[in-house]
Amino acid sequence: MKSFRHLTQQIDRWRHKQRPVQSSLSQLTDRSKSSDKTRTTARQPKATPMPKPSVTRRSKRHPLLRGMLAAAAVLSLTSAIGYRFYNEPLLAVGTQAPERLVAPEDAVVEDTETTEAEREAARTGAIPVLMTDESANQQIRDAFNRILERAETIQNVYRPFPYLTDNELSIATQRYLQRIEDWEWLDLLADAREEPPNDSTPSSSQLKPLPDEASDSANVTEAPDRDTANATPSPSNTDTTESSTTSSSNSDLSGSSSLALLELKRYRRGHSAVEFETLTRTIETARNRFNQAKVLLADQSGELNYSFETEFLSLTDDDWQRTRTGMQEALNRILLQGIAPGLPGHMIAEATQAQVEIGVPEAGQPLAIELLTHVLRPNLVQDPEQTRRRAEQAAEAVEIEYVEIREDEVIAEQGEEITQADFVLLDHFGMSKRRINPLSLAGFAALISGSIALFLLAERVFHLRLRLRDHVLVLLLVLTTPLAIALGLQGSSLAAVGLLIGSFYGSALGVTLIALLGVVLPIGMNVGLNALIASAIGSAVGAILSGRLRSREELALLGLGVGLTQGLVYLVLSLMLSAAASPVWYAVLTTAAIQSLLGIAWSIVALGVSPYLEHAFDLVTPTRLVELSNPNRPMLKRLSSEAPGTFQHTLFVATLAEAAARALGCNVEL
Repeated sequence: MKSFRHLTQQIDRWRHKQRPVQSSLSQLTDRSKSSDKTRTTARQPKATPMPKPSVTRRSKRHPLLRGMLAAAAVLSLTSAIGYRFYNEPLLAVGTQAPERLVAPEDAVVEDTETTEAEREAARTGAIPVLMTDESANQQIRDAFNRILERAETIQNVYRPFPYLTDNELSIATQRYLQRIEDWEWLDLLADAREEPPNDSTPSSSQLKPLPDEASDSANVTEAPDRDTANATPSPSNTDTTESSTTSSSNSDLSGSSSLALLELKRYRRGHSAVEFETLTRTIETARNRFNQAKVLLADQSGELNYSFETEFLSLTDDDWQRTRTGMQEALNRILLQGIAPGLPGHMIAEATQAQVEIGVPEAGQPLAIELLTHVLRPNLVQDPEQTRRRAEQAAEAVEIEYVEIREDEVIAEQGEEITQADFVLLDHFGMSKRRINPLSLAGFAALISGSIALFLLAERVFHLRLRLRDHVLVLLLVLTTPLAIALGLQGSSLAAVGLLIGSFYGSALGVTLIALLGVVLPIGMNVGLNALIASAIGSAVGAILSGRLRSREELALLGLGVGLTQGLVYLVLSLMLSAAASPVWYAVLTTAAIQSLLGIAWSIVALGVSPYLEHAFDLVTPTRLVELSNPNRPMLKRLSSEAPGTFQHTLFVATLAEAAARALGCNVEL
């Protein structure tokens, strides 16, 4: 940049030095010309001077043409967009009847607007059809099998249980002796050893029952905990275990301890010391296995929660096998029935409990419910094809809405608000009084004039001087939008207008024009707001980015982006404004996909007509400048072949000019 400024300064100094020489040379040439003129004037007759070309006519004609164009723009846009104002019914929906309106004859009129609204509501509000997701089922079964494998590993360490027969110790006592702390076990063992052993070593069938005092004390003091209640007591202790359920929670530990001590003393009285020591070693071995199982269970806390200890390590071998089989059968029934997405957790738990109660023993039901609830998840997904069919069937099931009336029957009383059904009848009989609304039309014309003024203001603010032909082109492009809507074409041409105006005249004018059209169109025409907003946002994106692109390929990719943006915005608006609690995704996604395809189609139309418009209106766009700078152009190829030195010099000067333009922030291509 500094070298460029230094070069320009040197050129300015050189020009100042050469001015005296140029002035003297000009004087000499003027003198020679005057002498030549005096010589020739003597020989030739004096010629009449040619009049100077007049530019005043052209300068006066341009404002006149621009004024005529502005008037034509206001008139054409008001006529094309403000359709509702010159065909507006005086008695529209929501207005009050000025008098009593009576049907002149019998009639049955179809209410197309109500019918279409009901069909659309039926499509979007139909209940979706669900199908089983086999991948989700497989994931649930895999998670359940992993839990069973780890549980089986822990059960192999914990087994066998019960580790003694009922004649030796009850299951409740065996479970209690496994769980108590070491010091409690040692205290119980010490108390039991104080009982003198029976050296006669009678068999188990010869053992005498407990004395009445011991039985009574056991009945009073016994209060086993929750796992004791779940266990099956021995026959000799049936009354004891039944009465334990009525004891308070504060006496649970003392009751279990008393029962265990009584049974240990009973065994010591009926057996030899060797047999008693064998019993104690068996209990200690079972205690060690229980502690190892607790450690493994704590290590598997990710799959097997440590809170399952009470239920999981309290089951007998038979109860565990029955619980495992029952859980598998319950899981298959639940998956076959299916779990819908969004189902509350308490409902899943209730359904699981109902299935578990069928084949799982009572002792294993809490564990089964917890494990199944842990692995269960929704396994039903929406079936798009069946949902589409149901939605179409629901729409077809909607009957055509007809409004029937008899001759001389009252349509609306005086002062009564006109409904949609009333308006259909009034419009059928020609009583809706369609007319031109001059005040509304004049106001809309003022709105159009203000929009044109804002466009011209934006043109000046962004330092863009459009020619008369450019304004004609902008007007023609704008008129395509109401024309497409009036002809009933799918979607408006906003996407094409945004791409063309943005690529021809820059992003600023493109966004300004799209914003103005987005405000004016819904006021003057009956258009869907969702489709219009989506099309306007997609067109604005195209207008912003098209002014920065330099090739047709980039514009083609931008057209794809415009279509995707239009479809995405339409999808979001449809979901936000939908009245259905659970819309049919197939119908909503299909409509959004159609909007995307429409945006892409209009972008393709814009790309197809842009070269013709550039040549017809002599537009110098960045894309055309890039194409003109291609060395394979005929003029450049001829220059390179006939004057290669000049061609190389031209390239060198062009490179310098490009660097200078980029440094100054100018239009590099121009």
